[in-house]
Amino acid sequence: MKRPIAALMQPTFMPWQGYFALLDQVDVFVHLDDFQFSRQSFQQRNRLFVSGTAPGWITVPVAHSSSSDRDISQLSLNSVSPCIDARFRKKFQGLLTTNYRSCAFFDEIAPVLLGWINDDYQTLAALNIALINRLAHCLDIATTQLQSSQMQAQGKRSDRVASLLRKIEATTYIAANGAFDYMHEDAVFPLADIQVFFQQFVPASYPQRQSREFVSHLSVVDLLFQVGPSLALDVIRQGNRRPLSWMERLSQQSQASDKPY
Repeated sequence: MKRPIAALMQPTFMPWQGYFALLDQVDVFVHLDDFQFSRQSFQQRNRLFVSGTAPGWITVPVAHSSSSDRDISQLSLNSVSPCIDARFRKKFQGLLTTNYRSCAFFDEIAPVLLGWINDDYQTLAALNIALINRLAHCLDIATTQLQSSQMQAQGKRSDRVASLLRKIEATTYIAANGAFDYMHEDAVFPLADIQVFFQQFVPASYPQRQSREFVSHLSVVDLLFQVGPSLALDVIRQGNRRPLSWMERLSQQSQASDKPY
């Protein structure tokens, strides 16, 4: 059996193009659903057009789903509950209708989102993973998806990542570019038995009905409304650049730190 190329990411709320570019590049994708929750991060919010031509944040409110007295910022993604009630669902549907109904693929994509938001979820991780699965299906991405909470990995941060990679017998790990800092700080990577690369992604532009100038780094939902499922993955793949090896990324970091202010 072929040892897989893998990626590991925390499940974010309505992810952007780059998240699905990474999902598309690997054989196995592990959702880090029991990693630490960070309030007002992309774990609970993302951007779409929300007021005519203006992009803005959509944020899902959250609360404890644990009997712990710890501050919510000390809890994991699967210990935090989304507070989705009839009012939030109505607001969400209204936002989509007001800002995207003129898009050619509204009638195809809106039911996917409304079907998702009208379901019930016990945790923020479950909410986010459910939409990631639905959107991956729309994009025809068939990568195997797993959840770290079900894998009994040991350790914290980089040690835990290494444990997860070994559990799935990965030969190659493609990390998000932003993961380099903590991985370098932890001094667990690089590993002798697993190649490490860092994703390089520059989102390609596409026509947006709401704006003459391209507005980048919105949720992939915007892309699906604008160009439809059959073209969306092609647009995402246009943003891929060659991943950097550990040594290349280290060199890039060193060059950046040597630049004068």
